[in-house]
Amino acid sequence: MMKEAMLDLPGPLSRLAVDNQDRLPIALVAGDDSAATAALAQHVTAAGTWALPSGRRASAPVYAVPGAAGWPLIEGPLQVAGPHWEFEWGRHWLRALTAALGETVPEGSDPYDVLREAGKTRTGVFVACGLEAFIGTASDEAVDTMIRVLLLDTADHLRAIPDRPFGLLIFIRRDTVRWAVPQNSAQLLNRYCEYALD
Repeated sequence: MMKEAMLDLPGPLSRLAVDNQDRLPIALVAGDDSAATAALAQHVTAAGTWALPSGRRASAPVYAVPGAAGWPLIEGPLQVAGPHWEFEWGRHWLRALTAALGETVPEGSDPYDVLREAGKTRTGVFVACGLEAFIGTASDEAVDTMIRVLLLDTADHLRAIPDRPFGLLIFIRRDTVRWAVPQNSAQLLNRYCEYALD
């Protein structure tokens, strides 16, 4: 039933399901309307699981990020005085994803290694939405670095984990992408244009 339902999703989600028949999706879904992107994200999180159309892998649970567990791991560093290094924000996001799974990163451990280890027995699709709410809560440098790292580095980190046990769907406004990734936003948006909200 879930497999059939995933093929009957609203436009961008249906295309995502078809294009990712054998693997969990890692993509950004961009639109001009915050309410529309939020509604689509809610559609995914309300379903609770993401099923692959091929049926070759069991349905994966959906986790909202940063979520209650990961929120302090993102909101806290935003308040720290700069500079805000992309490397450090990569670690913050990986900790937040790990927290969404109910796991913790031991002191001194690399959060990527912890997430990769979790991926040997766990799967999931992380859903990020409402990043615009952070704008104005901290310096522009902090917020745009935080968003840019999620869009670029965190997505690449998840792709690098063997067998891709985790997916990532980022629902975001186009103008936020242009603001956070000023140099390559057109290329980034074009990469995921098939999943954009009209």
